[in-house]
Amino acid sequence: YRDIVDPRRELSGALSLGTTSDGRLLGAVELPLTGPNHEVLPFVRPRHMNWGTGSITTLIQFAAAKLGQTHPGSRLLVGNLSRRAGGAIPWSRSHQAGRDADLAFFVLRHGRPVPGPNALLRFGDDLRAVGNRIYAFDVRRTWDLARALISHPTIEVQRIFVANHLKKALLIVRKNAFKCD
Repeated sequence: YRDIVDPRRELSGALSLGTTSDGRLLGAVELPLTGPNHEVLPFVRPRHMNWGTGSITTLIQFAAAKLGQTHPGSRLLVGNLSRRAGGAIPWSRSHQAGRDADLAFFVLRHGRPVPGPNALLRFGDDLRAVGNRIYAFDVRRTWDLARALISHPTIEVQRIFVANHLKKALLIVRKNAFKCD
């Protein structure tokens, strides 16, 4: 990238170079650790992994705000984005170019929505959290998160990675939502 970008040139925005698993980030935009409807997970904060392109940081705040409107009190919990300059990290093979983010799934406890544990949980086929079965996958709010992410008027989401059994649950909610909408 040094052949392409003149080091004396002022950047007017973030420049994401390479791939998410082999990249760099110039002119990164900081996602605030906390906002009205989002929060960077406490265990991620010391890593300084709350940097990304303007698009991803804007998109996270946009989706969190939409969730706050449709589900008052909900807070989008954010994991790794990228370091300020991008590059390899010990916690993941991706998150090197400021274009991808780990977002926590929404959870239920005893059937009621909760802000969620301060962790990125995995869920089994029964939609219960692996290792912490008091939490269940909140299909409705997580579907609304996916919907919010893809509804931004100018930012295009290319991929949302979700395990197949969770994707099936989300698609059932989606199908039923369109019957009602």
